[in-house]
Amino acid sequence: MIEPKFIEMMNLELDGALGESDTASLHEHLSSNPEAARYFEDLRAALAAVDAAGQADPPPGLGARIIAAV
Repeated sequence: MIEPKFIEMMNLELDGALGESDTASLHEHLSSNPEAARYFEDLRAALAAVDAAGQADPPPGLGARIIAAV
């Protein structure tokens, strides 16, 4: 099981919002915990896939249909 604090640190690291000392602590933990390291790599891969997919354009007329429904 991965401690929730490390999952939070992983998310912050991938967002570029983890401080230097916490980054060192996270990477030390990852080097000694294969389960956490795999989880982190899976998170990194998922983020890369989402980034690669880009943002989809809404279907034509969606805005008008929403306004009409309200």
